[in-house]
Amino acid sequence: MPSTPKDYVLTAIQVLLVTVGGGASVLLVYSLATLPPAPPGSDGFVTGGAYLWGGVALVLTLGITGVGIVLPAVFGGDDLFGFGEHQRLLLKAAAACFGGGFVVAAGVAVAVDFLVGVLVFFLAVLLGFLGVGSALCWRLGEIALIGLRKRNGNAS
Repeated sequence: MPSTPKDYVLTAIQVLLVTVGGGASVLLVYSLATLPPAPPGSDGFVTGGAYLWGGVALVLTLGITGVGIVLPAVFGGDDLFGFGEHQRLLLKAAAACFGGGFVVAAGVAVAVDFLVGVLVFFLAVLLGFLGVGSALCWRLGEIALIGLRKRNGNAS
């Protein structure tokens, strides 16, 4: 539980980002899954555009969710998930992908091409979210193993 004002602020921001980002991600996946097919005889441009921009929005909302999860690891606050030392290190690497990817993508967009910069940013966000997902799966695996040990009588 949060114990200092800094921890309360971090927890509030974390809950807000994870709730908004996660909720928007779920709604986007549902919207894309229930999108009607292109009508017969059309070239599918509108449907393809909807999938393209929906995918872009999905990457951004997953990035918002990931940033919400890595905040306590970056700022040294208490987290809601009870991550261990190595899991926090993985979350810091994911935060570097989110923040550093934005900086690198901005540089690439200016120096090379805007679309290449956008692609670099999306790849960095996806890599960061992969790190966050890995840390969450790792922690859930630990919780499952602890529960199995307690159920079988091995409390150590």
